[in-house]
Amino acid sequence: MDFAFVTFVNNNLNYINLMKQTIKSVNAFYAYPIIVYCIDVPENTFTSNNKCIIRNISSSDITYNNMNIYYYKPYVIIDSIKQGLKSGYYIESDDIVTPNCDSIINFVDKLDKYPISPIHPNDCVIPQNYLDNLGINNKTQHYIHGHVLFRDSNLEFLLEWFDNCIKSTGENWDESALNCTYWKHNLTNHYLDIIDPWFEIYYSNKDIINKVITLHGCKNPQIHMQILNAMIKQNK
Repeated sequence: MDFAFVTFVNNNLNYINLMKQTIKSVNAFYAYPIIVYCIDVPENTFTSNNKCIIRNISSSDITYNNMNIYYYKPYVIIDSIKQGLKSGYYIESDDIVTPNCDSIINFVDKLDKYPISPIHPNDCVIPQNYLDNLGINNKTQHYIHGHVLFRDSNLEFLLEWFDNCIKSTGENWDESALNCTYWKHNLTNHYLDIIDPWFEIYYSNKDIINKVITLHGCKNPQIHMQILNAMIKQNK
């Protein structure tokens, strides 16, 4: 498979209901499929088809020390590559893709050894003891958000990110470990623009959906659905 969105959800009813809207947004706006990893989710919860590929995982089969829900992000990206995905963009269950979402593929050819992520609106600070634990001497660029555009040539970096997750606890979990991995490789100005803004921006700027890839952060499935339905109506 050349390209897909990749995501995961666990057996949490609120996030399952959010994910249903995420999948619906892909069906509405996206030319490529979404791969959804379901962690301990009953197998009849989602329907697998050519636009929505469901992969069921039991957490009891994951034997890494210090594994927690946050670290499934690098885990499922790595697994998708090992199962033949050539490139993709990781999103989350509190994301809705926009009518502009297909444009994310335009950045894939620019990737070489490293994946890339959107810049975070805040330049978050990671405590020194966390940095010391991972052997990070310098912060080399602005803090990035934990959405990830990747290709199969990034596998070595992605494995290192996962390893850094397993070595770490706390802070912003997978996102802190991802930033540290970028910094460890001395990357500078290596990020995308804010293509995943906070969902509430839609209320004041309806045209934003033609400029970004996702609206991010809504934890209320009803609001998630209302925004998506408004976007679908707007896009007709």
